[in-house]
Amino acid sequence: MEDIFEILIQSKDIDQFIYSEIIESFKREKITNCLEFLEQEFDNQKYTQYDDNIRKVANIIKKIIGHDFYKKNYSTETYNQTIEDLITKILPEEEIVGFLKFLVCLTAIDDKFIQCGSNSLNLLVKMKADLSQQCFQNIKIQNTSLIGANFEKCNLRGSQFDNVDISGINLNNIFSVCFSPDGKVLSSSGQYKSICFWSVKTGKKISQLQGQKGNILQICFSLDSTKLTSFSSDYSIRLWNVKTGKTISKLKGHNGTIQSICFSPDGYTLASSGYDQTVHLWNVQTKEQQTKLSGTGGTKYSVCFSPDGTTLAFGSVYGSIYLWDIKQGQQQSTFEGHNNIVHSICFSTDGTKLASGSFDKTICLWDLLAGERKFKLECHTHWVNQVCFSFDGAVLASCCRVKSIRLWNVDTGRQLSKLDGHTDWVYSVCFAPDDLTLASGSYDQSIRFWNFNLGLKYSNIDNQQILVNQKGFSLDSNTLKSGSYYNVIHSKNFNSEQQKLSSKNRGSFNLKK
Repeated sequence: MEDIFEILIQSKDIDQFIYSEIIESFKREKITNCLEFLEQEFDNQKYTQYDDNIRKVANIIKKIIGHDFYKKNYSTETYNQTIEDLITKILPEEEIVGFLKFLVCLTAIDDKFIQCGSNSLNLLVKMKADLSQQCFQNIKIQNTSLIGANFEKCNLRGSQFDNVDISGINLNNIFSVCFSPDGKVLSSSGQYKSICFWSVKTGKKISQLQGQKGNILQICFSLDSTKLTSFSSDYSIRLWNVKTGKTISKLKGHNGTIQSICFSPDGYTLASSGYDQTVHLWNVQTKEQQTKLSGTGGTKYSVCFSPDGTTLAFGSVYGSIYLWDIKQGQQQSTFEGHNNIVHSICFSTDGTKLASGSFDKTICLWDLLAGERKFKLECHTHWVNQVCFSFDGAVLASCCRVKSIRLWNVDTGRQLSKLDGHTDWVYSVCFAPDDLTLASGSYDQSIRFWNFNLGLKYSNIDNQQILVNQKGFSLDSNTLKSGSYYNVIHSKNFNSEQQKLSSKNRGSFNLKK
């Protein structure tokens, strides 16, 4: 049997444009037998200008049909070494990548090419070939592994996936990420009315909550991890039972868009702020509103309880930050330092510091014991979406409407590191309780796990992403069943400088069981 590489390398002399011409002709003529059409129907005057290219394509396809690559699953362990050797040979030959993409597209035309096209896509994924903006409409993929696939801006509409393994898949634009207090679970929310729970250890999706209308803009765990609260663009707040996945209650009280939610440390009170210029305090047990704060500072864009639960901080549209005494029911103090919306605020774990991020592109660090601003950080080039303290209070993470995350030394105000990797602006950041993991959610429709030791010198971190063995992250019985839009979970170990988990998907498609 001829070596598969020796067959594929024959595509080196084929003009790349011919693949799209052939596919379009197949679609136009409603072809279901690709090889027959190439050998017969193309042999007429209309296609004489393409004769040489078409003959080469037909010849390669005939050879592939007689090869195991056409009929056997190359994603199994049996072919691991074959795939590794094949990748080594193909990488310098860019023309072969174009032919492999062509084989993938043939699965949408001729069912006889499904396994061959599936093997081709598996190979492209393992090669980390650029699949962005590729038209894979109506392709049929089966019996293969696409772990680590990057289908950014691909058209997968109408595609069918049968027994396809994709690890750590997430299917929504990401607006919010939140770790459970024990650090074992990450929840994420975004478009299309769903909340996903992920195992931090394995990268697997554990469960999914559905039922809330609109884009789910923020989520927050209770301290005992038994409840989750969320609010969406439909102006509603929901309390969820994490174990059962059922809605406990739907809270209504705001007259307009909700901007922020936060559980009190004891889990008995929920705070919410809104565009209606109010802050509501809800009794979680009775599901009733217990306090309504209004008349101060315009629209409230962010709320956060102090670690001891005695103080509620909220930021306003005018750049002011207010501290509210929960027990006394009155305002404690006001901090002025921003000149635009305070979009995010966060207490340090010991309650002595407060961080605020604003649409004025700055971050302020406040010393609550001294009652004054400690630092004003002005290096962001766009408004700040979120700030988050590490649990030891030594590091502050921030993100804004750019593609990077910044880490700051809380004592000195010095930037420790700039984390690059997202391909669109970052909306949310959250530290895990062990301070070894930072999660980020982005408008590139991805979640990334950044794993590190806070004792490292961040300035020396190399963010190059290196392909490593990704065994152990398959979805097993939870293999992808359905989905739309591209998403990803990435995990990076800064000690080994290796990307540990990468799994992406995009499109609007139907997946068979």
